[in-house]
Amino acid sequence: MKKLSIIITGRNDNYLNDYIDQTSRALNYTLKKIYEKKLEKNIDLIFIDWGSKKTLISDEVFIENKYKKIISFYHVPYSISKKEKDFRYRINTSKAHNLGIRLSKSEFCLLSHSDQIYPSYVLNNLNSLINGKLISEKKFSDSYFYIPRKYLLYDYFKNNPSSYMIDRYFENLNFSLQEWKNASFVIGGGWGGILAKKKFFEINQGLNEEYYLSRKVGMISPDLDFHQKTSFKYNIIDASNFGIHTYRYYEPNRNDKRTKYLVNRLPPKLNNIQDNKIWGLKKF
Repeated sequence: MKKLSIIITGRNDNYLNDYIDQTSRALNYTLKKIYEKKLEKNIDLIFIDWGSKKTLISDEVFIENKYKKIISFYHVPYSISKKEKDFRYRINTSKAHNLGIRLSKSEFCLLSHSDQIYPSYVLNNLNSLINGKLISEKKFSDSYFYIPRKYLLYDYFKNNPSSYMIDRYFENLNFSLQEWKNASFVIGGGWGGILAKKKFFEINQGLNEEYYLSRKVGMISPDLDFHQKTSFKYNIIDASNFGIHTYRYYEPNRNDKRTKYLVNRLPPKLNNIQDNKIWGLKKF
């Protein structure tokens, strides 16, 4: 049994510039760091391909052979994904993450994104955290963690630096000198990751899957809904207190097709939180 599954979602639809190339680089870098730190027995990656229509992500993303043992790709058929409201403009990341939780065989799950990387020091700290070296293991029974996201300089990464150069970037990065956007585990969109025991997600039926209402009415942020649903029952911990962040470095999206389709985000109402026995595509 693995200790941690990092659950990633995506769809091969050119939403982002050079999406496949950027996803390949992000995945291979994180996988390489896992092996270098000898954490492959503890950590695996689950990638949920939400309805790629023509070419599956697993067929296009390049993964080095030596890393394939700890990454699994699962494809949700287009026939299922197209049933979602506005499926052409967005993927139901909540259902995708929830499916990943169901498929995981690990003790812990980390809900993440395809455009994020995890440097060596972050993986070390993650491993120490979930093994009770940084916090009492009993704390995990009534707590979960928000992992903030930092934005890296695209001008540096657009030149496709080698893994060695990326490592040097992190080793020599002066966090006090570089100007950072406020670290974001923004409740209501833009979060980097949510970490908890798999049982925790199961008890709380994962993220809200019916968060999109309509373009006219707006949408409910699934992480904000999750926060409101759980914050009065559990402790919420900022993982940056333990040196844990995600890092994002892709080019700003220039696909106006979706950018113009942004809708209002509405705060969920607690009395509207519904019981969902089939969360995570259970009936499929």
